[in-house]
Amino acid sequence: MTIELKCWHSLEGFRHVLVKPGRKYLHLLVMDGGLHVRKVPRDEERYMKDPQGKPRAWSTICRHFAGYGKRSGSTKAARKFLAEARSQK
Repeated sequence: MTIELKCWHSLEGFRHVLVKPGRKYLHLLVMDGGLHVRKVPRDEERYMKDPQGKPRAWSTICRHFAGYGKRSGSTKAARKFLAEARSQK
């Protein structure tokens, strides 16, 4: 399963997240007061779309998330998710 960058419209507003789909849930790496993983039902996929603007290199995206986690703090699950994302592409 591939991890992708998406723009997610949640109740709190628009967020850029890394998404790893599962059979029943989507695992999201969210930048929200710290870097953490959220598990949402698969039907939340309808609120996700591709980010606008020019496409970025995968290493740049991972570096951006890692930098945010270093500044704001990150959970162990978030660091594991990010390591998996880095090794993907």
